[in-house]
Amino acid sequence: MYTPFENLTEDAKIWVYQMNRSLKPEEEQSISEDLRQFLDSWNAHQQPLKCSGKIFYHQFLVLAVDENFNQVSGCSIDKSVDFLHQLSDKYNVDLFERNLIAFLDNEQVRLEPLMELKEKIREGDIQFEAITFNNLIKTKKELKNNWLIPAGESWMKRYYKIVK
Repeated sequence: MYTPFENLTEDAKIWVYQMNRSLKPEEEQSISEDLRQFLDSWNAHQQPLKCSGKIFYHQFLVLAVDENFNQVSGCSIDKSVDFLHQLSDKYNVDLFERNLIAFLDNEQVRLEPLMELKEKIREGDIQFEAITFNNLIKTKKELKNNWLIPAGESWMKRYYKIVK
């Protein structure tokens, strides 16, 4: 049961899927339509889920469920993952790439290979204050308050300790 993203409660559970590239406007529109269609029928044990989804920065697909209405189940999560794999295939975009770390640079997403982070930090290419995306957030409230954080305050902080 699709619900506009802004109408979900702050404690709505979310999942952030980072894409390996930025979407073109027509792809974003088409994916949003596919997403809406999926969300209209997404359920858990034949019970509708009060849910939403939204694309942010042309590169992140966020799914959300208000579990105060009905709780998500393992099977319903599997259905969403299957749907996301279908999107990946249809639009030739990887929603499950975990080896690219996203940074926000002048309102544009910049991806850096995980294997190069330590070196880029040591060389000063990625500053302590560089804004990164914390895709491990769990609620809509965290999306609003803790999704964008300085790299030096993220899991990458250990690399900055090496530099100092």
